Amino acid sequence: MAEFKIELNGTQIVGVEQGHGAPVVFLHAGVADHRMWLPQIEAMDLGIHAIAYDQRGYGQSISEDVPCSDIDDLLAVLDHFRIERAVLVGCSMGGGLASAFALTHPDRVAGLVLVASAFTGMPMIGLDAQENEIDAHYQKLEAGDDLDALNQFEARVWLDGARAEEGRVQGALRDLFLDMNSLRLKHPPLNQKVARPETYSRLHEIKMPFLLIAGTCDSAYHEKLNAMIAQEVPLAEAKLIEQTGHLPNLEEPEQFNDLLSAYLATL
Repeated sequence: MAEFKIELNGTQIVGVEQGHGAPVVFLHAGVADHRMWLPQIEAMDLGIHAIAYDQRGYGQSISEDVPCSDIDDLLAVLDHFRIERAVLVGCSMGGGLASAFALTHPDRVAGLVLVASAFTGMPMIGLDAQENEIDAHYQKLEAGDDLDALNQFEARVWLDGARAEEGRVQGALRDLFLDMNSLRLKHPPLNQKVARPETYSRLHEIKMPFLLIAGTCDSAYHEKLNAMIAQEVPLAEAKLIEQTGHLPNLEEPEQFNDLLSAYLATL
């Protein structure tokens, strides 16, 4: 596995790559960085060119507060490697980026795997009392200045899962989450980042089969949303990974890798 760096306006994008062949670009969640995808990159055989990078303001990609677009940054990564078309695998924020990029640059995308994705323009879906209480406490912590408390609570929400008991995931995975998210929380805000275009209502415009994945311990919102999309968009298929939270690829890498490999085999 080799590290790469790309100089862009006001930042240096840092990432890793491995293998040769069909390009697959991994886009991390908003509480993580490229390291969340190491169980996938390390499992990819030499027939795949696997790429994962820290988005602007995450991990090692420290950024100045300048006008920027994560869609443009992804395009710059593809251009850096002279990739004409890539499969995009995105989780949460990264899934939202992947879908927005596919709608903005459809000629540059060969496939999509979207994990518990955050699409712009998502509908409201009713949640149970426990999840509503978690959301209310979350908003209070976000409004405060105790970053350590917020980091710990985000591990409870996104790693353990809103439908699971606090502390469900321990050991190396929890340490990794807390480290990745701590770097994100400590980075100065990027106030000039351009908002993505609305994507949810346009998912039917994606002209390729795409895979939706969610964990059963994550918020019920993502399971319900994926089921709605799969029902309404003929080219979308929804899968669940049991007993995992918002980052199912980290908790059950073998199951996730099997789903990813099966999808790649259809392209």
